Amino acid sequence: MLTLAQLQLFCSTDPLRIQQLGTPFNYKGHTIATDGRVLIRVPQHPDVIRLSVLSPKSLDDVLAYLPDACPEDTGLCPVPGLPAEKRRVSPCTECGGTGKLSDDVCEECDGEGHWEDLVPVQVGYRYFDARFLELVGSLPGVRLAPAIPPMSTDRWAWVGPMPFFFLDGGAGLLMPMKVHASGNQP
Repeated sequence: MLTLAQLQLFCSTDPLRIQQLGTPFNYKGHTIATDGRVLIRVPQHPDVIRLSVLSPKSLDDVLAYLPDACPEDTGLCPVPGLPAEKRRVSPCTECGGTGKLSDDVCEECDGEGHWEDLVPVQVGYRYFDARFLELVGSLPGVRLAPAIPPMSTDRWAWVGPMPFFFLDGGAGLLMPMKVHASGNQP
């Protein structure tokens, strides 16, 4: 059984989402922890007493992507080896890395002077943020099921079945990165 501290790692720290997703919650006999990009569902944890504040319909719609049992034909695989670099920092090309344009804050980088680019990692047909794969990979017995190809035509999209994973005593969903239908990586 996952500890409460392990579950908390999957909850949101975003001030705008912390009220709804800042702690694990119980729903229909399970405990769920999510930040909106990664979701894990385990049997109801005895230390979690909070009920979901999310709309039951919205939650049911998301959980419908998550199989109750591991299907045989999913092409399960372990989390792949990950790059040491989980984010790339690049100077802002608009302000030259200063964070300012004349006397104003650069709007392109919000005055930071740099961009933080995500590092995509391909698993099956999908690309995932390396940070989230690292987090999911910290769970016991994780097996990914990303092998279902996206159903997209000519738009930047991840349209198709949501990639799921299994862990010892639970399951989860992992939001893929958007990839152009031509196969170009993000």
